[in-house]
Amino acid sequence: MTRIMTITSGMAQVGKTHLAVNIALELVRRGRFAGIFHDVVPGADVAALLELQDLPDPQQDEAQQHGVIRQGYQGIDVVACEQSLGACVCGNDPLYLQCLGAIDVRDGYDDFLLDTSGMDAGLQLACCHAAAIVILVITPQADSQAEAFALLRVLSVNDFSGQLYLLVNKSEYTIDSKDIYDDFSRLVKHHLGFELVY
Repeated sequence: MTRIMTITSGMAQVGKTHLAVNIALELVRRGRFAGIFHDVVPGADVAALLELQDLPDPQQDEAQQHGVIRQGYQGIDVVACEQSLGACVCGNDPLYLQCLGAIDVRDGYDDFLLDTSGMDAGLQLACCHAAAIVILVITPQADSQAEAFALLRVLSVNDFSGQLYLLVNKSEYTIDSKDIYDDFSRLVKHHLGFELVY
C-alpha cells in the first residue's frame, strides 16, 4: 500500500514545498518509489524551484491529455494539474474529475506526498484527511504557530485520526526548535488532545 503524507501549515512561506521535495529525495535515496502532488499556484511552483524541463515521454500522453504534468526528478515523480484544484469550485467539473483520475495514486508508489502550498483551507483539510501522516510545519514566529494551532483545531473538530508530526523550520539553533516543539506540543495536547511527534 502507498503511504500518503501531507505537508501542511497554517500559513504560507514556511517551507512546505522544500520539505516535500527533500523528504521525497531522501525516500528515493533509501530505495523507495516516491511521488509528490503539487498544486499549480502562483509563487509556489515546484517545477521552477527544481528547474524541471518538460521532457517528452510517450507513456505520459494519457495523463497530459487530462491536464497533468508528470516529470521525473532524481528518481521522484512530480505530479501537478495544469489548473489549480482551487479553481475547480464544483466537484462535478469535468476538468477536476479528469485531473483527479489522472493523478490517482495507482502507479505503485511506496510514498506519495501532498504539498498543500497555496491551497485554500478546504483543500488543505481534504489533503490532511486523505493522509495517514500529516507533517505540520511551523516557524519560530508567533503568527505561524497561531495559524498552525487554528488548523489543528479545525482538524480536531473534523475527527482527524492520522499521525501528526511537527517540524520547526527556519530556526537557527536545534535547541530553539526543541523548545518551540515542547511548548507548542504541550499546548496542543492540553487543548486539543493531539500528540505531536517531533
